[in-house]
Amino acid sequence: MGGAGHGRRGAIFVSGVATAPAEQGKGHAAAVCRFLVGVLPAEQGRVALMVHSWNHAAIRLYERLGLRHRPMAAAHVA
Repeated sequence: MGGAGHGRRGAIFVSGVATAPAEQGKGHAAAVCRFLVGVLPAEQGRVALMVHSWNHAAIRLYERLGLRHRPMAAAHVA
């Protein structure tokens, strides 16, 4: 939440979004993410998250909620 202590709003990262396989497709993740996307921008300025490029269902959900997909590169250190 960079700059929050200096009167500037930054971004908050949502992480660890996961749904148990037996509960997938029931709208649980959509409900939680819809709530977060509705509340957090007013408090923090922006909401951001990272998602694997192969997780098409999550990407579709996030795009339906108004988030934009912006590809980025990451390094893997062995």
